[in-house]
Amino acid sequence: MFVSVQFHGPHRLMTKRDQVEVSISENDRVGDLFKHLQGRFPDLQMAAEDVTITVNDAISTVTHTLNPNDTVAFLPHIGGG
Repeated sequence: MFVSVQFHGPHRLMTKRDQVEVSISENDRVGDLFKHLQGRFPDLQMAAEDVTITVNDAISTVTHTLNPNDTVAFLPHIGGG
């Protein structure tokens, strides 16, 4: 089973990719995917509280159970002054 992960903004710069396919196991959650990505991309400076998580374009959480062919994005918060 695979999910697609999209990178945006600074995460795209850190990973040098727009998107990756990641193998998941049955009952894996977004939090498991998050940990996998941090291991695969050690320079990826991303914390769950610093991003908006979407699964198939709907806002989600780290406890969401993933399904095959889901598309996950970790959208960095944009700040301004």
